[in-house]
Amino acid sequence: MVDSNWDIDNLAILRRFFDDAPVGIFVADSNGQYLKVNRACTLLTGYSSNELLEMTIPDLIPSEFLDQATEHFQQVRENGHAQGEFQFKGKDGTLIWVMINAVRFESDFLVGYCQDLTLLRSSQDKYRLLFESLHEASALHEIICDENGRPVDYRFIEVNPAFEKITGLVREDVIGKTVMEVLPGTEMKWVEIYGKVALTGVPTTIEEYSGELDKYFEVTAYSPEKGNFAVVFRDVTKRVKNNQIELERERQIQQHQRLESIGLLAGGVAHDFNNLLMTILGHADLAGSNLSMNHPAKTALDHIVTAATRASDLCRQLLAYSGRGKQASENIHLSNLVNEMICLFRISVPAWQVIETNLARNLPLFIADPIQIRQIVMNLITNASEAMTDPDRSRFIINTGHCQDIEPIIVPDEQGWFRSSINEPLIESKMDKSSGWVFVEVSDNGCGMGPDVLNKAFDPFFSTKFAGRGLGLAAVAGIIKSHKGWLEAASCSGRGTIFKIWFPASGQNKIACGCADSENSEMGLCSCRVINKMSQENQGSDISASDKDTGKNDMGNDKLSMKGLAIMVDDEEPIRELGSRMLERLGFKCLAASNGQEALELLEEYGDSVSCMIMDILMPVKNGEDTFCEARKRGYDQPVLMISGYCGEERPGFIVGDPRSSFLAKPFTLKQLRIALTDLMV
Repeated sequence: MVDSNWDIDNLAILRRFFDDAPVGIFVADSNGQYLKVNRACTLLTGYSSNELLEMTIPDLIPSEFLDQATEHFQQVRENGHAQGEFQFKGKDGTLIWVMINAVRFESDFLVGYCQDLTLLRSSQDKYRLLFESLHEASALHEIICDENGRPVDYRFIEVNPAFEKITGLVREDVIGKTVMEVLPGTEMKWVEIYGKVALTGVPTTIEEYSGELDKYFEVTAYSPEKGNFAVVFRDVTKRVKNNQIELERERQIQQHQRLESIGLLAGGVAHDFNNLLMTILGHADLAGSNLSMNHPAKTALDHIVTAATRASDLCRQLLAYSGRGKQASENIHLSNLVNEMICLFRISVPAWQVIETNLARNLPLFIADPIQIRQIVMNLITNASEAMTDPDRSRFIINTGHCQDIEPIIVPDEQGWFRSSINEPLIESKMDKSSGWVFVEVSDNGCGMGPDVLNKAFDPFFSTKFAGRGLGLAAVAGIIKSHKGWLEAASCSGRGTIFKIWFPASGQNKIACGCADSENSEMGLCSCRVINKMSQENQGSDISASDKDTGKNDMGNDKLSMKGLAIMVDDEEPIRELGSRMLERLGFKCLAASNGQEALELLEEYGDSVSCMIMDILMPVKNGEDTFCEARKRGYDQPVLMISGYCGEERPGFIVGDPRSSFLAKPFTLKQLRIALTDLMV
């Protein structure tokens, strides 16, 4: 009796569950004929219970899903159960997505559970439409870890069209594959970043460079479920590179301003130091010329002269850095000049260092001081040679050429390379560049430089060499600025350094030397030019080789046949005194003035009795330029020798065209003063 009541109660519960279940439940025979349906089935399809009991399952399924449905119910018959998603056609023609779980009972019946997926499908379609219509690239991935749980790769699950457009990858080629299969060169930083997101669930936004795709991306990554991650990203390469260009330009301007400030300081220091050296060198030279070779003080005075001369060389390098160095101008063929330097330099570099050249033959000329350009080439070659210490891999390459526009140095790859440049940012819009640029490039595979060293390489007194003075590249920078040129350097620690220098071409064609070597040379190069230049430079030295051997100069102890009245004009009393002594030693009677106004008053007083005037350029009250112009305006045409601690132009602009004027840089010796006055007064 108890069992019967229990069965009745269970049947009532089951019937109520069947009728009131929130999902559709149906019973069908082996042919798909509905035998029993619940209320949820009628709500789902729009048919009444009686109407459904007159129908079969295939009656509700659109033709395009019939084959799938047939296969589904065949699996139920064979396996006893199956699950699938189909569309049902409602009574009003509406298509309804349903998920059916069917179970076979005995051999002639099956029970099915159908759940309405329309809203879910609609949401999925909307999300897919949103996913596919995003302007930003989007992708879903599965993270892949090794046996220790460390992320080592990730697999593409889905990507949108924007992903294909931005990356250039095709959806069919990436879905189901790992990133290392699709992009083998992918940096591990991407795997590490995404792995952290997928495993911790903490989202992140980054801006990184992809070397494999050669683009910068702004990426937002998040984890929809543990082990997976989704990304939304956009290509920001153009913005990043524009920012880099702007930052580089700002850095160049700041560097230019900084170097300009240092240059002004260096020029001022060199000027004042040259005035001090003038006193030291001049007095030592005067004193030494009065002593015999056996005098105990003779050797000491010679050492003073030598040290002062070397100090003067340092000042010249400082002035070259400041852009105020002595500068002549002539048309130069860059390949010829570089080839001359290489020929001289080959004998001084170690035999195991290989020098390769690629010198362009047909270059336009450019206007420059050949001595200073040689100084640049020598400095770059010397630095390249000293940077290479491995006999098994020591090679530097020297190229010359012509280009219309300045373009960045081409490096083997961007990884680890840093750049720096020296230029005049404000002259770009002022120069006529119709003739383009000539350039020289020196590259080596030596020790290279890191960014900290490279950014300071052109600062005066900065050097990484034990015995270096730090003026080599500083002077190079000053020379380039004074020639309105452009320099870029690229370096990588352990891989080498590249220097490239551009000079504005003058537009004039190459001028042939005309000697036999030029005709026979493949490049039209000759040896006479460099030999002649070397001879000229040697002639300008203070003391000849024979003088050094005998300890005498050609002044001897006798006064030369220079007579008359000379005016010595300088605001520094020690230099006025020294100059007066030198002039008296040469045979002049001397008057001294501390500024230009005093000099003009002396001219007014002594008139034609004045044979010549030696005058400093920078002075208080009335400077040398104003005094010179005023004297000429008043009709005084006596020879004037301008002097200055700034080794500026060989002939300052205000005396150009005046045959009875010249220039001599401080410090100078008695011999140099005699030569300058002799040339001027002949």
